[in-house]
Amino acid sequence: MLPLPLLRVRTRKGSINPLFSSDNELELANKVIQEFEIALKKKEKRGLLVKRTEALESKHDFKLVRGLCTLLERRCIFKSTSSLDSVFVRRAVFEEASRRGFAITDFERSDIISSIASKIGASTSDVEEAMWSDFEENMVLEQFDSMDASELLAWYNLSLMQTLLFNCTKFEFCVYGGINWKRVLRDVKKFGLMYYLQQSEKNELTCSLDGPLSLFKLTDRYGTSIAKLLPSVVTSEKWFVKAWIVRKTMSGKKVLEFEMSDADVPSMGLSSPYIEQKESEGIYDSSIEEKFAGKFEQFANGWKLVREPDPIIADGKALIPDFMFEKYNRKVYLEIVGFWTKEYLERKLQKLIASNGKSIDMLIAVNEELACAKMSSLPREKVILYKNEVPIKPIIDHLKRIDKEMIDQSIGKVQITVDRTKEIIPIEQIAEEYSIPEESALKILAKNDQYIIVGKFLVSKIKAHKMEKLLDGINKFIDACSMLTENDIPESCHAELISMLGYDVIWDGLDARRATIAKHK
Repeated sequence: MLPLPLLRVRTRKGSINPLFSSDNELELANKVIQEFEIALKKKEKRGLLVKRTEALESKHDFKLVRGLCTLLERRCIFKSTSSLDSVFVRRAVFEEASRRGFAITDFERSDIISSIASKIGASTSDVEEAMWSDFEENMVLEQFDSMDASELLAWYNLSLMQTLLFNCTKFEFCVYGGINWKRVLRDVKKFGLMYYLQQSEKNELTCSLDGPLSLFKLTDRYGTSIAKLLPSVVTSEKWFVKAWIVRKTMSGKKVLEFEMSDADVPSMGLSSPYIEQKESEGIYDSSIEEKFAGKFEQFANGWKLVREPDPIIADGKALIPDFMFEKYNRKVYLEIVGFWTKEYLERKLQKLIASNGKSIDMLIAVNEELACAKMSSLPREKVILYKNEVPIKPIIDHLKRIDKEMIDQSIGKVQITVDRTKEIIPIEQIAEEYSIPEESALKILAKNDQYIIVGKFLVSKIKAHKMEKLLDGINKFIDACSMLTENDIPESCHAELISMLGYDVIWDGLDARRATIAKHK
């Protein structure tokens, strides 16, 4: 974050936007960095460094130059060169001058300094140097952690956004993915911010924060906390922010809107050398979760497994389950609990099973060895007990019941229209289009008189008739498969289609190259 006087913005028709740096300022950023590197090499005083950077302000936007310098100074260590305590020396000199009277001449001044030097056992030059060596402009640059010009400009852009938010009355943001939400909301709580979650009409989750100017006290501290949260938001792959900013104008204070998303990031980016690395999506919170995910993939049956999905909203707060299973627009959640009490589980179930008036299909896996209380009144159909690892069977059985329910509901209610211009259509594609199980699609399509079902594909009868003619005269199975491949018949359908077209496959051992085909007798 930068000092408010260094904020650069553009306002237009009720909106406000930071004046971000671009690649056009790379040369300027390099010059500023070089000035700091020269000061370090020469062990210059801060005052000389400031004078040389002020020369750049006359040729460029002084707010930009001063902003870049402000950031670089945070990577500097300035020290006094005196071995004496400046405050002690200054006090001693002033007390001696007060006792003797004002030192009007150079001789009187030198006499006072010599007297103090004699008392503390130091030279007069050491005393003179120590007098003002602790003042900022006299401190020497001892250490500077240099950086690339592009990194500096990206840091400057992020700092501009942070400074702008310092004067907001309200701040809203949206990130995508449960892992990102979990990380950002953890920071929201760490910084002590007041937040509220809500679901939009587009089914997007938005977090609203009261801005520092909406509060009566602690505005500086609260504004700084919102600024600290911003890096957490913009490091997400996909994000959106909106804020209402108070600006002083000739006609009084006005509230302007600021909106930005990941699609609007300036060319030099938004970053900071102090942003912590994001959590890896490949890392599980525990070995229990990792083992479960590995086993479930073997029995998924078309159900998509999502780790830490978007949060579920309950009373304006976020609840992020460990897993979500998704298929034909149905979502089932799984929360894995280690240590627990009966009261804790009851509260969790009450919030998760019915949230914001929506029915949430939530299963809770409970480690029975880590219980702190007996579980007698909890609904058994929603709780799965485990010891060393979460059992797969109860979850698969639950998902199969949903599969059967969806099959029963879709048959007789769904009418499938097939694009007859296509000769081969995957059943999976049709099931996805109509949001029904593949089994339902197969039963409904079995009545279609234009196509035949071969494996998990629809093949037009016209196409099948062509294949039948082309098979005439072919004796080897491998030659028949090659012909079918050339005509876009999927490999998984070859044997079944050959049989449906009236041929037997005669095997001579396990080698397909030795197999032959012959007409049914």
